[in-house]
Amino acid sequence: MRRSTLNSTFQAGIVGTAFLLACASAKAVPYTENLGENDPAGTFAGPGGSSPPLSMGVTADNSPISGQSVGGHATLTYALSNNGGNQMVPGDVRIFEDAAHTILSDVLRFEDWGVGYVYVYSAKDDGVTKLADTGMPTAFQANVVDFTEQLNGGAYGLFGYTPTAGQPGYSTYLFDGSTSAGLNYAYNFTSDEPAGVPDGGTTIGLLGLGLIGIFAYGRKPAASAA
Repeated sequence: MRRSTLNSTFQAGIVGTAFLLACASAKAVPYTENLGENDPAGTFAGPGGSSPPLSMGVTADNSPISGQSVGGHATLTYALSNNGGNQMVPGDVRIFEDAAHTILSDVLRFEDWGVGYVYVYSAKDDGVTKLADTGMPTAFQANVVDFTEQLNGGAYGLFGYTPTAGQPGYSTYLFDGSTSAGLNYAYNFTSDEPAGVPDGGTTIGLLGLGLIGIFAYGRKPAASAA
């Protein structure tokens, strides 16, 4: 979904993005899961062969484990394949449009049953229908973390989310079948493309000054003959 956002929010998003990406890089997270609000497949980066997040399209949020599908409904679903031995931590990652966390934009719901799943919920408020634009769950899991939406390279979302032990999406299971207590997974989630970042009239002002300068130059009087 999309909406108007203040310059301060864009700036905060850029700073937050740089910080998260720097942290992820410093921690040398081996696996990166790339998800999207309308992604037909999802992508994966890391060692040990290919185990990409597999988009299952829109499926029912109906975990057999009590409390995980609370308030949920059918929405975009990814099979993460990082839940060997039920080692992925369940919970909801909530992404807000504003720094005050009053406008909920997206929810990434991690559930630790089967191969491990994430259900993507997104608000329906921009007139554009995407796979995850099914509205928000009416309740949340007990394990919740909140973030402010970021702007990164022309896209909005949450980038470089690297859960620590106990946070939603954390897992000690590696794709080669072994386990590790380290920071093993980072998640990039793309919500949508920006409609354009407002510049407060700076560009128009500079253009106006330039036109004035050109006009003044053209009206410069000719030098008097000696």
